[in-house]
Amino acid sequence: LSNVETAYWNLEPSQLIEDNILRGEGVLSSTGALAIDTGEFTGRSPQDRFIVEDDITRDAVWWGSVNKKFD
Repeated sequence: LSNVETAYWNLEPSQLIEDNILRGEGVLSSTGALAIDTGEFTGRSPQDRFIVEDDITRDAVWWGSVNKKFD
């Protein structure tokens, strides 16, 4: 990593949750799960779908502009 003031890795899930809540990035839901509002852009682009082409998928996937081959 470059241009990073502080980096953390291999944190326990409880530490990740606590850090997110303290930074105001998430809240605990009524079930105890971490809930995060990702804003307007919440999913992948339909053009970012890649599927491994192998013996199983070769004739089972409709290949084209959405389902792109990845080998």
